[in-house]
Amino acid sequence: MTNSTKHFLLLNLATASIATSGFLGKFATNQLSVEATLFWRCLFAVLALFVFVLLQHQKLKLQSKKDLGLVLLSGVLFSGHLYFYFLAISISSVAVAVISMFTFPIMTALLEPIWFKKKLSIVTVFSALGIFVGMNFMVPAYSLNDTTWGILFGLMSALCYTVRNLLSTSFVTKYSSNIVMLYQIGCCTLLFFISTWSSDVFIPNSLDVTLALIFLGVFTTAIGHNLFVNSFRHFNPSTASIITSLQPVIAIFYAYVFVNEIPDSNTYIGGGIILLAVIMESAKMLLKKETI
Repeated sequence: MTNSTKHFLLLNLATASIATSGFLGKFATNQLSVEATLFWRCLFAVLALFVFVLLQHQKLKLQSKKDLGLVLLSGVLFSGHLYFYFLAISISSVAVAVISMFTFPIMTALLEPIWFKKKLSIVTVFSALGIFVGMNFMVPAYSLNDTTWGILFGLMSALCYTVRNLLSTSFVTKYSSNIVMLYQIGCCTLLFFISTWSSDVFIPNSLDVTLALIFLGVFTTAIGHNLFVNSFRHFNPSTASIITSLQPVIAIFYAYVFVNEIPDSNTYIGGGIILLAVIMESAKMLLKKETI
């Protein structure tokens, strides 16, 4: 197995892992507030990441105050991404939330050339446009209701995620993804604790919710997002983002199986278009072994 194939498979494992946040978030926010759900998710993730760092004997201290400031800024952006995404899930559906949030590959493809002062790939543009078309098939008819708010919050989540991902590329060359994620999720944990500690519904009141939160923290966040951040060592952010665009399809499938959210025919059409776009970008990456 070549390194390119290995990193491609790890990125797809990250995709399948992160996609679990949809149905688990929907389940947890039925009993807890969005802020409380995210606090417990981030707390369990921080504990898992701290164990990873200790086992690998990695240094926690960053090289400069500038790095610390930028890492914490990326943590604030990541908390915004998580908050708006779970807010979209709680007021609409997993399908609407994840599809609207997955405009972030398009945002990344457009912002990356400006951010890194480089030429925009034509294949990436067509892949991003394909995802945009696919999402329009999958999103229900627009109207002034919870679906509209779900789409709006999903777009805000996507913007926070895009900037956080671009900002994170400057850290992964200096620090391991474990360290970057530990600081980012640590910042999220503190922010969500401040926003929810006085809430009446703060402690999980059932074993099922507790297990869901542990899974969200350890598997979805500490492992899934860790692998995704680490992929920036090997792929352009736009390439990594578009490859992970299978996530809406996977997340909708999870929601169908675990929380009985049944997609309509447009979801299948849109999912097929997204799959085609992902295949295009994946083929470009595997053939040219595109790296940053």
